[in-house]
Amino acid sequence: MMSVERRFWERVDQGSGNACWLWTGAISTSGYGTFAFRHGDKRAAHRVAWFLAHGAFPGPGLHVCHRCDNRLCVRPTHLFLGTAADNVADMDAKGRRNSEARHRGESSPRAKLREPDIVEIRRLSDAGFSQVVIADRFSVHASAISRVLNGRRWRHVA
Repeated sequence: MMSVERRFWERVDQGSGNACWLWTGAISTSGYGTFAFRHGDKRAAHRVAWFLAHGAFPGPGLHVCHRCDNRLCVRPTHLFLGTAADNVADMDAKGRRNSEARHRGESSPRAKLREPDIVEIRRLSDAGFSQVVIADRFSVHASAISRVLNGRRWRHVA
């Protein structure tokens, strides 16, 4: 039977130099690597890397944070322990906190509409077209059109 450590490191691309060691195994919906540490005991890959390097999982209230800001990095020298507040301070210092102001509208990586679409959506609604018809035209769900029209999204577009 293969050891946990060997199973783990076989799923890591160690690159060269001081580069990130990238996790090549399973990835969670939040973009972090996941590893089945023991039967039924899934852990974040970067936390397992910390365990393998230091011999213990971090205590309560401690996070394993990335100096490199790469969610798939498991290189122990790129990881540090900190509280939730430390992690937020690190994000703020590096200007990478996911804020609505930074990622609103077209700058959001999940945006399916563009500013000219928003203007057209409002025009079509004023002309009496239903949200379902407008949604079909822009290949989005009617709830997306509703959020545009009720001001919950894209309110920065005149």
